[in-house]
Amino acid sequence: MIDLSAKPQSNSVVDAAISPSSAGHAARGSDWLSPRRSFEVPCTIEIERTRETLYAHVSLDGILVDEGDEVTVHDAPSRVAFGDHVTCNSHATVVKASALGRFLTRLRGYFELTELYEVGFQPKEG
Repeated sequence: MIDLSAKPQSNSVVDAAISPSSAGHAARGSDWLSPRRSFEVPCTIEIERTRETLYAHVSLDGILVDEGDEVTVHDAPSRVAFGDHVTCNSHATVVKASALGRFLTRLRGYFELTELYEVGFQPKEG
């Protein structure tokens, strides 16, 4: 059996997906330091554990994700037997990051990506 009870990675939600009145909120710059908001959304959980594939995927229904927000999935199956493919509906709590949080997450991701680039030049031995 495999244990899938680990906390998911952090994600983000686009302002316009929450409510039409908040669509221009980030453009005004008033949410740079605003407190983080949280809300519940329905989600679909898909888990497969076979010889060919091992994955767990969560689709937040009606929400677009971006950098900086935290997503916690509730009532997800914690164990899946070998050879099974499970799809179930549940709910998730999304904690929306501020614009500053989104910016810092994007910046940190950029620098972590550049750490993967290592270029070395060795003289060619003749």
